[in-house]
Amino acid sequence: MSSSIVSKKSYGVDVASFQTENVSYTGAKFAIVKLTQGTGYINPKAKAQIKSAKAHGLLTMGYFYANHSGSVTRARAEAKYAVEKAKAYGVPAGSYIADDWEQGSGNDVNGSVGS
Repeated sequence: MSSSIVSKKSYGVDVASFQTENVSYTGAKFAIVKLTQGTGYINPKAKAQIKSAKAHGLLTMGYFYANHSGSVTRARAEAKYAVEKAKAYGVPAGSYIADDWEQGSGNDVNGSVGS
């Protein structure tokens, strides 16, 4: 299933350094692998997890765990960092790269968007 499209309501997995390097989950059609956090952390298992997901025929994508709060400048820097790692670690060109922005974890939800 190395297709670049999966059907609606497909089962997929989110993997990070807490999971094994072997990305093999019965019934999964896609994997989204944590690449980075902020601009100073790289998931030490990302490269192996991406390789494994692709080897198991999963649509392979990545994400960065956001620390940019409302700063557009920091968001761009974090996204650029994640895309660089995605390319270096073998996430297929054209894949999705998601911004995992969660309240807390360095993200302030008060105020407005800043630069």
